[in-house]
Amino acid sequence: MLSYVKVNLNPKNRKRDDCVVRAIAGASGLSWDEVYRGLCEIGGKIKAMPNEKITYEKYLSEIGFIKHPQPYKRDGTKYAVGEADKLIGLDTAVISLANHLTVAKNGAIEDLWDCRRKRIGNYWTPLRR
Repeated sequence: MLSYVKVNLNPKNRKRDDCVVRAIAGASGLSWDEVYRGLCEIGGKIKAMPNEKITYEKYLSEIGFIKHPQPYKRDGTKYAVGEADKLIGLDTAVISLANHLTVAKNGAIEDLWDCRRKRIGNYWTPLRR
């Protein structure tokens, strides 16, 4: 199971409404500001908010992440976020869960709160170079 590390990449240490930016910044190595500007640019082009799924999915694709469908176990149950290591190993991933994005990196979930018990939706991993 992945461990949990409390991390806040928001440069003003704000603790709400920016999980999309924080998760992508944590997974990509880009700064919070770079990610926010990139999401705003795409959102402006497609007329969607920076934290809307259509916007962040396009942005993740543009910066080299691959979308994976929601995973299921053999018995048909869903994986918990804390079990993401069974899917990605110790690699990096942006993980969607209900109304939230988080990042798995270096064997841990890095976020403001411990979401490891929540169920994984889609997830994105960086292209291998």
